[in-house]
Amino acid sequence: MHALDAASGTKQWRFSPTESPWFTSPIVHDGLVYCTIAHKGMYALDAATESVWWSHTDNHRYTAFSLVADDSVSDPHLIAGTKSGVLCRFNLKTGRKIWQRDLFGPISAFSFKSSSLYVGTSGGEVYTFYTAGHKGLTAIRDYDTKKKWRVDGRYDTTKPAGAGDTMYVSNGSAVHAFAMKGGCGIGTIRTRAKRWSHPTPAKALGGLAVADGALFVACAGHNNNPTLYCLESAESP
Repeated sequence: MHALDAASGTKQWRFSPTESPWFTSPIVHDGLVYCTIAHKGMYALDAATESVWWSHTDNHRYTAFSLVADDSVSDPHLIAGTKSGVLCRFNLKTGRKIWQRDLFGPISAFSFKSSSLYVGTSGGEVYTFYTAGHKGLTAIRDYDTKKKWRVDGRYDTTKPAGAGDTMYVSNGSAVHAFAMKGGCGIGTIRTRAKRWSHPTPAKALGGLAVADGALFVACAGHNNNPTLYCLESAESP
């Protein structure tokens, strides 16, 4: 892969860590160049110096990848798909894999618009994922998609977890418990929906889990030392 001066065409640098062919076109964002090599993983390079910021040489055959970043996205990130049908999300600066999900068939294309990520596979399926930062917590009836209730706030740090009549969410600085039915009120207007909140030193990592009457929260902790909280019960922390 070559970096050329846009005005003169002068070669700035050349990157070739392997003889394998390049599988996807590079993406340039915020001073970094993201690229994949068939059978040899993914690289993030400094656009000015060619130095490698991070890499994943895990032998995944990445068949498509895309940048998810616009005014509606609170946490820009990189989405990549593999020949085996694995969809992955990566942190742009560190390359840390945030989550992955198995889909049907090799992932062939991405499109992002209006807070939604569309993923196409060679198996003929199209998936839609809502990826932007949420501005509230909304309950929607699954059989007709009608909104049941909504509370304002940012609760998009990690996936919610539900157990019994309680829904658990995180906003990065605390975990919150909401009544599954949205508290009291008429229609979407509700009061006393929140049951309790418990502060955390950093945002939750990898989701929330409920088991044996307790809520488990894994956080980054202080100085990048992971911390696991066990909060009991569904009524109070």
